[in-house]
Amino acid sequence: MVSLIMIVSMSCIAQYAEASPKPAKKNPTICGLVAKTLIRKPDGPPPLYVDSINGGGRGSIYQNVDIDADQIPDSVQQDCGSVSDGTCTLYVNLSGGGGYEVSEDFFSVRKFQKKYYILVGDTYPDTNIHRRLYLLKANGTQLICKSF
Repeated sequence: MVSLIMIVSMSCIAQYAEASPKPAKKNPTICGLVAKTLIRKPDGPPPLYVDSINGGGRGSIYQNVDIDADQIPDSVQQDCGSVSDGTCTLYVNLSGGGGYEVSEDFFSVRKFQKKYYILVGDTYPDTNIHRRLYLLKANGTQLICKSF
């Protein structure tokens, strides 16, 4: 009788374990590649640089950014408010319609392998290992790398 109860219990545990969703895996390939690419060179623009113009105050208007990949630039503007606030907001308006806002600690928009990202944290890997990298997608953002 005891062994029958144990068999039924083990069967239930096995079924639950199979039905549990698996945690999302980090993509070490892209995280490692971005980390290597972010090593700043003495001359030239910051790595993975995206052209921007002054948007007034602590704002930037990013140029020629096509997040929805329709070959038409999207409107991508960043407003960082006051230094004491410590956050920025990115306003994304897609050329095909729709858009979204993202608020995060100070960040910059970067381009890597034809995709656009938000890089939160310092580009120097020896001073900031708590960087985060978000992919900018047509329907919002996706955390790609954390603490890299």
